[in-house]
Formats: sequence, structure tokens, C-alpha cells
Amino acid sequence: MTLQPTYSNVMEALVIEALEHRLGELPIEHRTRCDLNDAIAYALNRLPAVYTTNELMWTRQRDRLRHSMGDLIMEAAVWGLERACQPRSRLAS
Repeated sequence: MTLQPTYSNVMEALVIEALEHRLGELPIEHRTRCDLNDAIAYALNRLPAVYTTNELMWTRQRDRLRHSMGDLIMEAAVWGLERACQPRSRLAS
């Protein structure tokens, strides 16, 4: 028997929302060199995961997190963009 996951991490949506907001403030030349997947992963690794299993709880958690952790989510998004938009060295790992 294979289980089909029916959960989602609310924090992912909030981080993407924050990154899209911040990305719109960057000059175009900065946007083109940013790896958004790296920015998302970097930000998510600095925030707690918040999983839900249904739409009602997802909405409640999203609203609660926006209120209680909105500043930290935005700060993590900025850190992620700073990291993801840095020029990459060929020797960097």
C-alpha cells in the first residue's frame, strides 16, 4: 500500500509570497541573476515548517503566521535573496 501525502507546508507559500514582493523591488539586472529556488530553500531553512492537512487549517495557519511571524518571514526572504543573487564562484560549493 502506497500512501498519498495530503499535507502541505504553509510556510512555503508565505516565503514565496514574501520573495515575490521583495523581488519586485529589485532592479531588473539583479532579478535575472537570482536563483529563486535557492532563495526559497535558504529562507525556508531558517524558518519552522508548519504543515496542515486541510484547507481550513491551512488558511488559519497562514493568517496566524502572517500576523505572528510576518517580519521574520520577510527577513528570511531578504536573506535568501541576498544569498541567491550573489555572483557565483566556480569554486564555491
